[in-house]
Amino acid sequence: MSLPFRIYLGLVVFSLLGTVLSRVTGLHPGPIAPAASVLMIGLATWVCVRGLPWAPVACVFLIGAGSEICGIYTGYPFGAYSYTDRWWPVIRLWGGENYPLLVPFAWLMMALSSLRIAGLLGLTRPWTALAAAGIATLVDIPMEFVMAGKLRYWSWGAVSWPLASPWINSLGWFLVVLLASLLILRVSEFSTRQDTEDRWILPVHAAFTLLLGAVSS
Repeated sequence: MSLPFRIYLGLVVFSLLGTVLSRVTGLHPGPIAPAASVLMIGLATWVCVRGLPWAPVACVFLIGAGSEICGIYTGYPFGAYSYTDRWWPVIRLWGGENYPLLVPFAWLMMALSSLRIAGLLGLTRPWTALAAAGIATLVDIPMEFVMAGKLRYWSWGAVSWPLASPWINSLGWFLVVLLASLLILRVSEFSTRQDTEDRWILPVHAAFTLLLGAVSS
């Protein structure tokens, strides 16, 4: 187990314990919580991208960043939504729209870890990309209840019952991760690498998010 992955797991535990302590004592964590979040996503992204060619990684980064900006201003491909200022650090775009700087890193982390998990299925490349897109989409559905609901990182214009988001959000997730996966698989041997740490990033991050929602006040 590499040092970055160990630190990442340590930060996951630290953040959960800190959230519980904050709820019990009523003390505000101040800058500790957002700093831990930045470190967590940064380390998780590093675990996922290390050893990959920089060009496709940069393209996936831009796909995630661009799809979010497009979504904020047009409602496509995720539906009508807007970010709050709670997912620090945040910058202001034109029109006063908030944009969390961790968003494209989160896309990298989620897409690449999903692709690594899909690679375990032994499918051909197109089917591996489809499986990765399906995995990421399914994982996002319960996370929306925490990220948009409990943590209020963003708000939706409307939701589609029983989801915490509009149905088009799931379609958008599927298409964005599919595009990112096809790009990575076309230019690298990503799915055949023996290193398994990045396969754990998606389930650990999803479990952390759901537990965070359960223990948050």
